[in-house]
Amino acid sequence: METEKKQYDFCPKCGALMEGGYCQSCGYRTHENRVDTVLGKQKTPGGKGRGKGRIVCLAVLLSVAAAALGVHGIRTLLGTVGRYVQMAEKAGKPGKQEPYRGEDREEELETDELWDGSLIRSQRYPAFELLYGNYSVAGGRPALPAVTSLTYEPKPEDDFYRCLTDAIEYDLSYSVQWESMPVPDAEGGEVECTVPQVEMEDKEKEERINAGILELLSGRDERELRGMEVYVTYMSEEILSIAGKELAYYSGQDFHPFSLSAVSFDMSTGGTLAPEDMIEMTPGWASRFWGLCAYEHPDDQVVDTFSYAEPEEVEEAGSVLLANLNALSEKIMDPETGILFYTPVGLEAGFNHPDGFITVTFDREQSLPFYRYWLEEPDYEPMASDPYYRQLVNAIQDDLSYQVEFESFSLEDETGRYHYTYPQLSGAGIPNLEEINARIQEVCCVHAEEAAAGASGGMEILSYVTYMDEEVISIVAEHLPYTLNSEGLWQSSSSIDSITFDLVNGREIPKNEIVEMDLELAKQFQRLAGEQEKKNGDVSLLQVMNPEDLLKNDLVDENHNFVFYTPAGIEVGYNEIQQSYSVTIKEE
Repeated sequence: METEKKQYDFCPKCGALMEGGYCQSCGYRTHENRVDTVLGKQKTPGGKGRGKGRIVCLAVLLSVAAAALGVHGIRTLLGTVGRYVQMAEKAGKPGKQEPYRGEDREEELETDELWDGSLIRSQRYPAFELLYGNYSVAGGRPALPAVTSLTYEPKPEDDFYRCLTDAIEYDLSYSVQWESMPVPDAEGGEVECTVPQVEMEDKEKEERINAGILELLSGRDERELRGMEVYVTYMSEEILSIAGKELAYYSGQDFHPFSLSAVSFDMSTGGTLAPEDMIEMTPGWASRFWGLCAYEHPDDQVVDTFSYAEPEEVEEAGSVLLANLNALSEKIMDPETGILFYTPVGLEAGFNHPDGFITVTFDREQSLPFYRYWLEEPDYEPMASDPYYRQLVNAIQDDLSYQVEFESFSLEDETGRYHYTYPQLSGAGIPNLEEINARIQEVCCVHAEEAAAGASGGMEILSYVTYMDEEVISIVAEHLPYTLNSEGLWQSSSSIDSITFDLVNGREIPKNEIVEMDLELAKQFQRLAGEQEKKNGDVSLLQVMNPEDLLKNDLVDENHNFVFYTPAGIEVGYNEIQQSYSVTIKEE
């Protein structure tokens, strides 16, 4: 759901009272207030709570990691920090820069990577399209049209549930009517409220459900009840979900933030559904929850912090990450803080926190990894005349004596979700065809049987046939892991692996048989990297490296290097922590 906007807040710069996101004392404006000012319009509040987490210092995290990685890791991380600094100079400080329009920032929009866990493939945002989010590590996705509870009609195909609204169904065996009735308050009195009530043939079941709805609202103080918004978020023959949102207000010097509570009923019995009846919140689900937060609510500052576990919980869990995932699971499943209810889009899950609430939409199809939103076939056809190979793309030939067909499968366990797309060959005349296909699947479907190390949210591997003729075929597997560090940052690192076959003899061609990994290659790699810097990003550190170190630490490492054929030439490279470096070598 969209982020809830509070009318009043305290200025983070001077501490004065802010109204509508603007501080009259020092002139500070929130991100949303600046967006509204630039567009010349007022945003309509949605149904999502806003948080005030700590902004994580990426440099500190990287320095801690470098200490564990040694000299080679420090060099790599320095390059990462340099790239991040360049991005920060372009986009402004996280959470404080103005939104930009495509025509003004055309050059910067060519970036291959956004810091929200989504990968962009040669796509530009259309001119005048506002990017929604604060461009921090967690932000930055295309803006969606504003909706309200009166205009929004949730549909199963929606990317996520946008805001609270009624989803009344009229062709069921029961109906819901709105009634004005007294609701008990916290002081023992009663407040007249508009409440949904069920009407059905089974009066005993009807009474049980209506009592449960009344219990959801009861026990609040009079002011909370008078400002309560109640919605029927989902109706079916099996399930009924009701959600109630308390509006934010000041009571003396105390600020009471927006909060959300919900109840769902099993319509076969009339009983309420317990959290464990709705979802099994494992660490994998908790990991995906935080990733979905980064996509659905990129400008919500609560996404920038992820620290709930106590020190003793960290010691018991064995790691800060696992302890925080366990603590997050408990917050969602706790009846006091957790939020769970059904919508036409999927299961909405979240929790109330000191500054509001946050929820995301769990749907087994729509909550697939974010890369799926962006990975479309690039508009690029590599040719021999190209100065270098620009990016991964399929080069399928349909006029050969054999064919290539792509297969895919997914699996899911408590560690996350995994998806694999890989090619398989068919046709007569290829020796050892079954062994070749088995080897392709082995390379392109790693971690299919067990959790991926360092991929707490799962893994997606997309494979490409980068070159094929009657004698040779090259296949590249791009690994897209979904990871959370101890501070909850969703990171978009990737790596690639390659495999090439001699189809005449039915054997795998070793990488060093395609290109000899020697000192001359290392020197050539450094020179070509500078000439082909546009596809690699910042290569300044790479170019000043000692060629012997480049060869020893990177190019000859079978676990990190890759070599494959393309129509433009032979692609040679290696994987670093945050990106891959490669060059195109033209055959003599």
